[in-house]
Amino acid sequence: MKPSQVRLAFARHETFQPRFGWFKKAFDGAVSSNGAVFNDDAATVLLGVGKNMVRAIRFWGIASKVLDTARDPERPRTGLAVPSVFGQALLSSEGWDPYLEDVASIWLLHWTLLRPPCLLPVWWVAFNEFDALEFLDEDLVDATVRRAALVEEWAQPHVPSVKKDVDCLLRMYCHGDATKSVEDAIDCPFRLLRLVEPLKGVARSYRFMRGHKQTLPAEIIAFAALDYMAQAVSASTITLTALASVPGGPGRVFKISDDEIAVALEAVSARSKLISVESPAGARQLVIHDAPSKLASSVLRKYYRRHHDSVQSNTLKTPSLFADVPLTPLELVEA
Repeated sequence: MKPSQVRLAFARHETFQPRFGWFKKAFDGAVSSNGAVFNDDAATVLLGVGKNMVRAIRFWGIASKVLDTARDPERPRTGLAVPSVFGQALLSSEGWDPYLEDVASIWLLHWTLLRPPCLLPVWWVAFNEFDALEFLDEDLVDATVRRAALVEEWAQPHVPSVKKDVDCLLRMYCHGDATKSVEDAIDCPFRLLRLVEPLKGVARSYRFMRGHKQTLPAEIIAFAALDYMAQAVSASTITLTALASVPGGPGRVFKISDDEIAVALEAVSARSKLISVESPAGARQLVIHDAPSKLASSVLRKYYRRHHDSVQSNTLKTPSLFADVPLTPLELVEA
């Protein structure tokens, strides 16, 4: 875990996991107000939620990168939350999937939540640096505290805040018992991914679900591989072993193997010819012949055009969905 990958930001979600509709609500609110809706005294009325939920919606919008931050001269420490290029592509009225009806879009948001700069250290540790298959919630707390202590630039995290994040992550990905509380009855889209499941008969114990993901399209895996290359690789090739094993890569984030990555990349290669999988000296590699950010955007456009026939998928020609608005560490922490 490095400051270039993860920002020091614990328990910024006001204990709320993202709900169905929140990403669209965040995007539409930012569009209608030029980014000022979350600073408006009437935000609870405009967004139709409580005050703490306003802050949570803003946080999840920025953390998922459907919103960017911009400076507000009147509130320099808070700033504005404005639509990002990615948010526009996905959630605008002519976007790829404005109401997140395709589970592929939830997988995509799962990727962008983990994509550097990541505002969720516990999520980063859980999916990228925590090797246990079965674990107790306290194991994840301890692992995060230990890894955070190794980052010289960070102050020691407040353990209760880390615990809040662990609890939020588990509620976000695990199906709750709707008979226990009203809160558990309100579902979260990320539970559809089946990435984490509680262990039956053992209190506070969980299991990461590694292996083939039936709802994860090949194009989302290919996009993640190319997006990872755009962030971290200066060459035009990368081994599938690296894509499956390096922190921040699709294998870790999606809990899939190099074989599953290979099947996905080969399927995308056969359909689009944008990428190829080659095996020099027996080592399978993803090979590209253009900028990875441009190819990543093209893969998504082609997927949504084929599955949704959206207008935006035909008109958005940006070479990168994430590169245009730099966020400073202060803005990210204050987000």
